[in-house]
Amino acid sequence: MNRMAAPEARGNRHTSDIVRTASAGPPMRDLTRRTVLCAGVAGVLLPALPVPLRAASEPPGQAILERTAAETLPSFTLPELGGRDVALSAQAGRVVLVHFFATWCEPCREELPALSRLATDHPQDVTILAVDVGEVDLRVRRFFEGLPVPFTVALDRDRAVTRQWGISALPSTVILDRALRPRWRAAGDVAWDAPAARAVIAELLSSSSNPVPGAAAPEPSPSSGGLTQ
Repeated sequence: MNRMAAPEARGNRHTSDIVRTASAGPPMRDLTRRTVLCAGVAGVLLPALPVPLRAASEPPGQAILERTAAETLPSFTLPELGGRDVALSAQAGRVVLVHFFATWCEPCREELPALSRLATDHPQDVTILAVDVGEVDLRVRRFFEGLPVPFTVALDRDRAVTRQWGISALPSTVILDRALRPRWRAAGDVAWDAPAARAVIAELLSSSSNPVPGAAAPEPSPSSGGLTQ
């Protein structure tokens, strides 16, 4: 079986298993042991994670989307894999998933097909901005030559954006509303095909408080063609 194929069981999870509303605990406290392993490989991220771990037997795709208490996060402009610069501010008017990953991270690789399907299902109103953390350009380029995706891949070469956004494990995703305000986040690989995750996106797309008046939705800027499995 192709390792990149999304597990069939991911779409059957209950809403409460994937989505969690704001609570007294710190955001991003839900990590799988696989995610923690990614945080330690190659010294890319901080070796110490001030959060409890989930059970080692938990299957992939079990990271929980949590409402975030952050009101704003720093904007950024990063070079994309195609050679141009991509500015977060240019995405106003769309729902944006800022997805931090690395090619050496197994859960990151396994999450790509579902992210690609999400991008394909919402080409006009959802932007997926995948931010590669601290890798050499050539390695990232070769990886996506063999596994093209329908969304932009940006390069955080010095990990400055990763630090500014408080990312402590890979993969991690922050979901912004149409006004680029952080609304949800997850540490670990999310089952993006699951109804609960899709409901979070639909809620942000339909909310009348999200759109930025006069903001034009930018054209998608894929790094390469559609994902093949």
